[in-house]
Amino acid sequence: MAEKVVKRRSRVPKVSAVLEGFYRVNIKDPDGRVAGDSGWTHNLIPDAGLTLYVVKLFGSTNGSTVEFMQLGTGTTAYVTNTTAMNAPFAMSDAQAIAGSDISLLTSVYSAGHTVRFLATFASGNSDRTGDICEIGLYAATSGTMFCGGTYTGSALASNQAVNCTYDVVFLASTS
Repeated sequence: MAEKVVKRRSRVPKVSAVLEGFYRVNIKDPDGRVAGDSGWTHNLIPDAGLTLYVVKLFGSTNGSTVEFMQLGTGTTAYVTNTTAMNAPFAMSDAQAIAGSDISLLTSVYSAGHTVRFLATFASGNSDRTGDICEIGLYAATSGTMFCGGTYTGSALASNQAVNCTYDVVFLASTS
């Protein structure tokens, strides 16, 4: 029997959200008139600030905002107002993400900081068969999906395990 060859992706996935901020400084005279105004100005979030205040908090091993990873069979692409997976397997099949399944990485991608979530879906679940085509991260076994995506599916039999790696990349503003 010939082995199935799995094609590897050679490009870094496109990042679709960026963390940035703006500030404004006003100077007022005693009579209330504006004596100086910086106008709205784009700020800079340095690497250390991003790491200490966002990435480490988000990927905290003391109770991450993300606690579950789920798979499903839905094929409809997600849009910005998507709140849940299209056709998830039963949430009883969701994998809890423990502290040991979360890594903080600083150089996986050329820019930004990464929180990596790992989950293994064990074999032997007869409710989890068919083409798996979607993945999502959740804070709880019910509620709104934090992030997710659909992809070209692969057939899954009940005697097969599934290993998943999900990276969330945070980018600081550059100017």
